[in-house]
Amino acid sequence: MADNLTIWTYDWVPEDPRGFIRDLRLRWACEEAGLPYAVRTVPFDRRGPEHFARQPFGQVPFLEDGDLTIFESGAGLLH
Repeated sequence: MADNLTIWTYDWVPEDPRGFIRDLRLRWACEEAGLPYAVRTVPFDRRGPEHFARQPFGQVPFLEDGDLTIFESGAGLLH
């Protein structure tokens, strides 16, 4: 597992709860395991090919661990 875990969520979520909506399970797991991570956002209304390349259903969250992208949150938790 790399030191650069990134959890992706949507940018339309208001600033205060951003990162605590659909990605809560992934954040919680990282906190419990003491793993460093970053939370980044993607635009919902301008989802393009780069988003669908990382998440084929056009949803969030998805987890990036170096070159590995996991788009199913349960699989991200197991990882």
